[in-house]
Amino acid sequence: MGKERGKVEWIKGKTALQHSLGLGAVPNVIPPGEARLDGELRLVEIGWHPVAGMGGKWLAEQSGLGKMITKNIGTYPDPTQHWAVLVGDFVHQLWMDEDLDVIYNNELLVRDQWRTFEVGKTRFTDEALRQAGEFSRC
Repeated sequence: MGKERGKVEWIKGKTALQHSLGLGAVPNVIPPGEARLDGELRLVEIGWHPVAGMGGKWLAEQSGLGKMITKNIGTYPDPTQHWAVLVGDFVHQLWMDEDLDVIYNNELLVRDQWRTFEVGKTRFTDEALRQAGEFSRC
C-alpha cells in the first residue's frame, strides 16, 4: 500500500510541476460555429511573448542578452520567445503536452500580454482556424 501511494503521489507531483510550467491541454474557448473559408475578412497577426513565466519574462526584458536581441530586432517578432497566431478575439498556438508532444490550443486574446506584427488577412471563421490548428499537429 505504501509503495502504491508513493507512485500516486509522484505522479501527482510530476503533473503539478508540468502544469506549473504551462504544459498540457487547456479547454477550447472557440464558440461552436460553422467552419467556413469565406467569412468576413479579418486581420491576422503574429503575437509573441516571453516563454516560461516570470523567468522567461526576466530573461527577455531585463537580461543583457534579452535587451540586445530586442534592440537589434526592432519591431519584428523575437525568435527567442513563444509565438502564436492572433485573429479576432482568439489566440491560436502550438504548445506541448505533459509528454512534450506538440498540441494545438487556443485562448481568449488578452492584447496587452502580446507584442504583435501584422502579417495579413483571412476569411477563415474561428471554427475553421481551430480545425486547421488541430490538423497542424498531425
